[in-house]
Amino acid sequence: MEAQAAGRREEAMERIAAAAARCRDCDAVVLAQFSLAFAREAAAQASGRPVYTTPDAAVRRMRGLLAP
Repeated sequence: MEAQAAGRREEAMERIAAAAARCRDCDAVVLAQFSLAFAREAAAQASGRPVYTTPDAAVRRMRGLLAP
């Protein structure tokens, strides 16, 4: 995303949230790039849907692998 790459994090978050809000027929929103994870809460608020991120999924998987 150009806005994020240019250091305009707030603008990037607004754009991600706006895109998530358009997901009317979705059960969930997935932010599949680590660099988008910062917008999880904004996307969840805008869409009213659960939002999953790659870092969250990676941590859950690692915990599962490392748990006794």
